[in-house]
Amino acid sequence: MNIYNEQYYITIRPINDNQLYLKPDKKTEHRDYDFRKLQPGGAPLFLENGTKEKDKRLGKQRHLTDVLMEGSNLLVNDNIRNHLVLSSIKVMQLYPAIYIDDDDEDDDIDYDAEVTQYYLDDKVLDEIPEHQRLMFKMGGATKAYIFAHQVVVDFFTSRKISGVRFMKVSTFKEGDQFRPWIKKYTYI
Repeated sequence: MNIYNEQYYITIRPINDNQLYLKPDKKTEHRDYDFRKLQPGGAPLFLENGTKEKDKRLGKQRHLTDVLMEGSNLLVNDNIRNHLVLSSIKVMQLYPAIYIDDDDEDDDIDYDAEVTQYYLDDKVLDEIPEHQRLMFKMGGATKAYIFAHQVVVDFFTSRKISGVRFMKVSTFKEGDQFRPWIKKYTYI
């Protein structure tokens, strides 16, 4: 058995009716932020509730969690950002983002081939110091999940951080993220 498949988790959005589904606003939608490194000092990303109009019609209000997900990107609050800055995670890019709430008010938040199952390569990961692979995205895949080491998952779960869940790489199969009854998740 591959030890890395047991030590790493895939970050995915929780499944519930109150989870925000983000979309970029007009200022951000044409920026290539999913595929290119953003340059420091550039304009922040602006994101908003993708179901805002429907929510207003239904009188529904979604809750702002500690972590918001936009595709496979994580948006974290200042408290989490400060911890990540002080940690040894040097590979992740932290980039300013602003969440526009349903009342059009800004909330500053820091941003940072069909695959059906993942298998992490021992030979590749053995060559990378652990502190440089605590969080990473897999290259060459259309669905670029963020992989998080057990140390990162423990940090999130010990602080009961909301808005993200983790599934162990060794048990994850594409589609499981849509099945809340599967008990292989660590919810936070």
